[in-house]
Amino acid sequence: MNRTPETIVIKDPVCGMNLDPDKICQQISFAGKDYHFCSATCLEKFKAHPEQFTSFIRKVAENYKENKAKKASDSKSRRYQCPMHPQIESDRPGSCSICGMALVTKVEFLQDYEDDQLTSLRFFRKRFFVCLILLIPLIFISMSGMGEMTEQSIKWNGLWQVLLATPIVFWGGSVFLRRAIDSLKHRSPNMFTLIALGVLTAYLFSSVVACAYLILGNDQFSRVFADLAFDKHGGLKLYFESAAAITTLSLLGQYFELRAHHASGQAISSLLALAPKTARLVKPDGSEAEVPLNQVEVGEILRIRAGEQIPTDGVLEEGSASIDESMLTGEAIPVEKVAGAKLSAGTTNGSSSFTMRSLKKAEDSFLASIVRTVQESQSSRIPAQDLADKISAIFVPIVVILAIMTYAIWSILGKDTGLAVSNAIAVLIIACPCALGLATPTSVLVASGVGARHGILIRSAEAMEKFAKVNVVAVDKTGTLTEGKPAISKIIAGNGTSEDEVLRLAASLEQGSEHPLAKGILEKANECAIVLSKVSDFAYEVGAGLQGKIDGQIVYLGSIDFIQNQGVNLVPLLAQLNKDDFAESTVVALVSAGKPIGLLVAQDRVKQSSYKALSDLSGQKIKLIMLTGDRKDRAEAVASKLKLSEFYAELLPQDKANVIKEYKQQGYATAMAGDGINDAPALAEADVGVAMGDGSGVAVGTAGIVLVKGDLTALNRAVKLARGLMQNIRENLLLAFSYNVLAIPIAAGILFPVFKLTLDPALASLAMTLSSLSVVGNSLRLRSINLS
Repeated sequence: MNRTPETIVIKDPVCGMNLDPDKICQQISFAGKDYHFCSATCLEKFKAHPEQFTSFIRKVAENYKENKAKKASDSKSRRYQCPMHPQIESDRPGSCSICGMALVTKVEFLQDYEDDQLTSLRFFRKRFFVCLILLIPLIFISMSGMGEMTEQSIKWNGLWQVLLATPIVFWGGSVFLRRAIDSLKHRSPNMFTLIALGVLTAYLFSSVVACAYLILGNDQFSRVFADLAFDKHGGLKLYFESAAAITTLSLLGQYFELRAHHASGQAISSLLALAPKTARLVKPDGSEAEVPLNQVEVGEILRIRAGEQIPTDGVLEEGSASIDESMLTGEAIPVEKVAGAKLSAGTTNGSSSFTMRSLKKAEDSFLASIVRTVQESQSSRIPAQDLADKISAIFVPIVVILAIMTYAIWSILGKDTGLAVSNAIAVLIIACPCALGLATPTSVLVASGVGARHGILIRSAEAMEKFAKVNVVAVDKTGTLTEGKPAISKIIAGNGTSEDEVLRLAASLEQGSEHPLAKGILEKANECAIVLSKVSDFAYEVGAGLQGKIDGQIVYLGSIDFIQNQGVNLVPLLAQLNKDDFAESTVVALVSAGKPIGLLVAQDRVKQSSYKALSDLSGQKIKLIMLTGDRKDRAEAVASKLKLSEFYAELLPQDKANVIKEYKQQGYATAMAGDGINDAPALAEADVGVAMGDGSGVAVGTAGIVLVKGDLTALNRAVKLARGLMQNIRENLLLAFSYNVLAIPIAAGILFPVFKLTLDPALASLAMTLSSLSVVGNSLRLRSINLS
């Protein structure tokens, strides 16, 4: 049971039990205040240490006040913005004053963003299904009124339609009615204005007719309303199903819109999730404390344990580490770090613990700058949206004026009030922008299905619209053009040792390691059916390599530079490698007793599909460039194989975005294809981002198009699909506009003077449905598009 505001709540300060004021058995006064207890035991505990329990009560009260003030402060600081008009912001939920769309929480308030989006999705989903359940019987009841009916059946038919339509229009459609009111307040009419006018006009007219018939009865109703409210079947002219159907379909449209915005926010969520929420602070006395990340100041010492993520930008203070920087560079092989080396937020520590000194606060870190880049690109506007706003601003007032003019002409000049009302309603209903609203989403829906069958996921019509115009495609190297994982391409054996023996010893050392190079060695050993040996006295040294005892001998596997610095002569073995082996690959050496046993060359191979994909794109007059964070010599080797004349190497994430920006400034329509977190800023900066489906969640979330199989050959199919989609959308818009141009004058009664023909509102509702079906039918033609 909920307590009323007048209910007196008395708590036992010792056990916290709620006490009945009429059944208090123990009480005492302390420091001028009365305290009550459930038993003598609690009273004795209080007497023994009263300060303990009274200070606890004060602390609870203080915490309550503090939390209440914090919630109020958070509520005030939270900001909302329109997803289509980012310049429209508010400190409370509502709708956009320009387009009427619901404001969404700005993504920097991430903890609130996720909750708010899910709440909004549940809101529209619930209302849609409830309205749909009511709409189905309403349609059947309205259709039953087309045959011959008695006076009693007409009354019951009208009553049931009123009962079913009212909750749909005023409960389900309340959000649209509020937006329509707001559009009038802000003098910015939009599609919601038309929807509300059409729905309310149909509903109110039908309600007046139905209620008048119920009150007056058939005979008196016929004398008062004459032919105004009777259809040709002798039934009532009711348009409840039109009002209800428009409301229900609009709810469904809003639900799908919010799902799209929610997906966009999840890309930011994935980026922010790279940084831990807390950091382990090392105090001056050597003790450690876990603190919230936002409390870490510049210059403080932090402890980073094995497997943990770097919380903020800084330098390695004490120790050494192997850092996975793939989220920055896209390269799978970890980077060895020693004291003084720079560290970036979001990168992942390997197997050793170390301390670092923070150089930036979390909100100023490199990862935070990536988040801001993605956010700014996602919320940027396109010129097509300005055009849509202008069309809406002109279209809505014109329709309203036409409806008023229709009523005035037929009621004053034609002296037929019934015809005037009927034609005015027909104009409003037939002008409702359902066909216009379906023109793009139905094409995208069909194209999405076609794309999915060919390994292409479409995240937005906007992306496909831009992709159809692209003439520059930037491609990431690692994981996009190449496999993204090192594989053993060559083994050099020395001192009478066989290649299989070199592979056996190296793979035995690498057993259980998660290092990408280790996986490549183990995969090669498995491919060659090599039986691995047991390793004892295993040791790992950061920046150097591995060592262990195999078959009684100490074997060492490490980098070329480190082993040569130990005085081991690798020149005879290195002489057997060519220039490309060093440019394209990672080379490690196997040593025992100070003598080299062999070399292993690990290469990130170019995907076979990349050759055909780039050739197909070049044939469509698309300029291709390669962007990578890898070394210049490796990038040059890959570019040479793929016959790419332009490439940029040793780039950080923001550098990739800047290259894209430069091409855009030169007037190119750009696309970026990548698979890693490091590609996210470039994917967001490009006119169209294309993510490889086997890449990171952030890359997929940032991109407008996703190639599911990580195969670039799908890129050529995506170009054809984009062009076919935009052609289909143009056809749909032409159908929808032609429908309005032709149907509105007919609904207004332009044919009546000559042909004595008018468009009944019921037929207008049917025509509106048929126009939508024509758009859907044209969209379905996309299913037969040839993408080969």
